[in-house]
Amino acid sequence: MKGRFTDERIIAMIKEQETGEKTADVCRRHGISSATFYKYKSKYGGMEPSDAVIRPFLMGLSRRTQAAVFSFIAGVMPPIPMLGRSLL
Repeated sequence: MKGRFTDERIIAMIKEQETGEKTADVCRRHGISSATFYKYKSKYGGMEPSDAVIRPFLMGLSRRTQAAVFSFIAGVMPPIPMLGRSLL
């Protein structure tokens, strides 16, 4: 089932609330309940719109591989074995 809002749109809603706007006002404007807003906030809180692009790709990866990808993006060499051999 497709969602009503894109990841970028949800992140924009969260940013509106984080800038000081009341949660009830943000929810009313976008036609969602406060429970839905806080569910989105727990899932997307702290993300930037550019992070939303890589999220679908990472959802299909294992937790260990996700850690390696994030470490690579951050410029840190991950000290975990990949594909049966150590990267160090």
